[in-house]
Amino acid sequence: MNEIVFGSENGTMGKLILDGEKLKFEGNVEESAQVLFNYVCKMFNNSSFGTMPCKNDQSTEHIELVKKWLAGPESVSYQELDKNLEAAVKAADSSNSAVAKAADWAAYWAVEGNVERAKHWVERYEELVK
Repeated sequence: MNEIVFGSENGTMGKLILDGEKLKFEGNVEESAQVLFNYVCKMFNNSSFGTMPCKNDQSTEHIELVKKWLAGPESVSYQELDKNLEAAVKAADSSNSAVAKAADWAAYWAVEGNVERAKHWVERYEELVK
């Protein structure tokens, strides 16, 4: 059995445990998954720190379109928002990073026209990439 013990920036602790062929998480599952994601990114020589995405993560472009919409809803068409959501969902599903999930939710709420919820997820995204 192999274990990776980690501490996050907010002080929580967790473990990734490889038991035979099974990977188990103890503590905060989202943070554990992010630690594993970052480890894999580093193995392939991509830059990744804390909750920062790997270089090929497209979350930035998804969040930027939502920010553009928040600044001026008339500057972005519904079709652009819908296409952005579709791409953000694919990116979040393939990377399983907290950053990509935050961009996914921001894109979702923009399509729904919910400014407050979209702002919340943009802020969460920005917290994660600090």
